[in-house]
Formats: sequence, C-alpha cells, structure tokens
Amino acid sequence: MSTTSHPQQPLDSVWPRLEPVLTSVRKPARYVGGEGNIVVKDHTGTDSSWLLVYPDAYEVGQPNQGVQILYEVLNERPTTVAERGYAPWTDMEAVMRERGIPFFSLENHLPMRAFDVVAFSLAAEVGYTNLLCCLDLGGVPLHAADRRDDDPLVVIGGHAAFNPEPLAPSSTWSARATARSSWVRSTPSSRRGVGGAGTGPGCTPSSPRCRGPTSPRGTPRSTTPTRRWGPSRGSQRRPTGCPSGPSATWTRGRT
Repeated sequence: MSTTSHPQQPLDSVWPRLEPVLTSVRKPARYVGGEGNIVVKDHTGTDSSWLLVYPDAYEVGQPNQGVQILYEVLNERPTTVAERGYAPWTDMEAVMRERGIPFFSLENHLPMRAFDVVAFSLAAEVGYTNLLCCLDLGGVPLHAADRRDDDPLVVIGGHAAFNPEPLAPSSTWSARATARSSWVRSTPSSRRGVGGAGTGPGCTPSSPRCRGPTSPRGTPRSTTPTRRWGPSRGSQRRPTGCPSGPSATWTRGRT
C-alpha cells in the first residue's frame, strides 16, 4: 500500500503487543503466520493493499481455495499487496479487546485499517456474525453509511454472498459470482490456461502446471460431473418465486 493512502495511519505492526499474550490463548500458532509459500511484501511502493479475510478460525479458512487463488492473483501484480486474516477464537478475541489489539493480518500483523480493501469470503451464512466481529475488532464501522473516506472498502464474496441483501448495509460492494468472470475477461488466455483449468497453454489435468484441487481420478474439480440428490432433473420441484421455462429448471447439486 502506498504510504500516501492513509497518512494518518502508519504501517505499525501489532506484533509487539501480540507476542506477549500468545501464551495465554489456545493454539497460538493460529496467529503467528510464517507458513511456507506465503508472500510477504513491503507495502511501500505499492498502490493498493488487500486484506483477504475468511471469517472463521485459521484451520477452517486456511485451506479455502478461493482465498488462495485471490491471494496468488493479487500478489502477482507488482504494485498490489494482499495479506490474509482469520477470525480469532473466543479466547483471543477477549484478549484483543482487553489489550486493545485490533484485527490484524497474518503476514505482517498489520491492523485492518492499514489496508485499502478488506475482502471477506463467506462460505456459509453462519459466518455473518463472525464478519461483523472482525470489522468491530478492526475498528471499521459496521454500517457502510457510517464509514469515512479513510476507512477501507469492504468487499464481500463467496457462496453465502450470492444473495447480497442480508449484508448490504455492511458492505461497500458484493462480488458474488461476477468476480471470477470479470477476472477471466481481463486476464490473457496464456495466464488462464486451456478451459480455465490451469495457468498456461496446453495445461491438462495431469500437467504439473495445473493448479487447484483435483478429484480422486485426477480430473480438475471444475469438470467433475454434478452430483445430484433425489429424482431426476426434470422431475424436481421448482422453488416458489423462481422463473419458469426450460432454462430455469431447478436442481440441487454440488460439484
């Protein structure tokens, strides 16, 4: 992040205040960072900074592929820096409130307000309250209408943001499903790979250049056939309020 973005908020790490209290909470490794393959950038000289937050405990959010992809794509840009954040457990939350430690990133342990954009990935609606807790700990007003120009933008995406209305008062922008298509349109095909499954031309499921989770047969998960429950597709009941027509047939399934 450029130091001119928030001149009244220096990039001071909370680590000096955090380290002494780690012995008083369970699983302190959740808050230390330093894993393999992380990206630690100097914020000076960059023009935008992102805090990617999964509003749940570290061990739940760290394996999330959506956050990992965004983390890689953003940090590939030389003038952009992205760091990660996870919701503290209740014991750490109590300590943070008692000691005045704000919500922080994992890489450089910077406070939430030091970033230009705070992007939440919501996998389920049960994360709504955790999201509000993270904003409160970070010193960011819960309602977008109460934020000032020096507050970070709050972006919400993920499966639970498909309906943006419940969290609309708290978000500046809801990514939903359009974020990936926008990124694909703005990214050269040589970066996306064949069929969007990998990272370069000629990428195949068995290629070491293919990234992302794979099914037990080695097929990219995005091409795994949909698993359905209940009757066949044409015989399932359409929920009330859904549009009619052949293209609107409702199916319950997941990849």
